[in-house]
Amino acid sequence: MPDEWFVAADGRRRWGRYGAAGILAATRPPRRVLLVRRAGWVHGGRGQWSIPGGALLAGETAIEAAAREFAEEMGSLPAWHPLDRYVDDVVPGEWSYTTILAECADQPDYSATLSDEHDEHVWAPVDEARRMDLFAPFARVLPRLLATLDVRSGR
Repeated sequence: MPDEWFVAADGRRRWGRYGAAGILAATRPPRRVLLVRRAGWVHGGRGQWSIPGGALLAGETAIEAAAREFAEEMGSLPAWHPLDRYVDDVVPGEWSYTTILAECADQPDYSATLSDEHDEHVWAPVDEARRMDLFAPFARVLPRLLATLDVRSGR
């Protein structure tokens, strides 16, 4: 079944019948994270910063969906491995967004492959990422993900 809207018991629509997932790509120390500025036309756009991601398809795991969405929206992610995952139960028992924290070996320039869902991308130093105008759902989970990076970096 293709991507489609999900209407939860609270009446709000969310993109992805089976939930959604994305990847927060981080470099090895010194840490930088890949953020994308959401295009104004996408659901919840408003030009805020977030991560590449989108709807899970039927039968997909969150990590499979996050990797597929990353490839569709950005191009290929350099050699990477997952460090952690955070599941935000946006509507408990009905709809969740899973963020995969991934460490990657390089910082590619995605300018030529960036989808029209995003206006631009940046590899932001972690301290700068904390201060950016973030998409609210992503802003809620970023502190936990960055804390994981801090622990892995020995901070």
